[in-house]
Amino acid sequence: MDAMLKKKWLCALRYGNYEQTKGRLRNDDGFCCLGVLCDLIDPKLWKKVGTAKEEKDNLYSYDSCGTGHLPEKLREEIGLSYRVQEIASERNDAGDSFERIADWLEEIDLLEPDLSRGFDEDDYRD
Repeated sequence: MDAMLKKKWLCALRYGNYEQTKGRLRNDDGFCCLGVLCDLIDPKLWKKVGTAKEEKDNLYSYDSCGTGHLPEKLREEIGLSYRVQEIASERNDAGDSFERIADWLEEIDLLEPDLSRGFDEDDYRD
């Protein structure tokens, strides 16, 4: 990932005016950590796509893709591995704050993280 984009993302997670939500890139309540990244890249690519049956708020897709993950083409273009996306999403939905997620993202290689020991949720918690 471009160093400037990573810096902007980490700063937005730590100090930005983003409310945190779970289970979606974005809804009326806020953004997940990956949704913040999308918003930084191009906030004009959000599109309201309706509401979820179990929720009252609106759902948004980014660049006409799904509501839960980055578009694959975008993820590859910016240099974010699929596994890092998954772990970041899991941490977000498990209740880690944006600040804790930013601290973790700052420590790892976003394209080729060292997961040689295998994934253990405790490895990614403070």
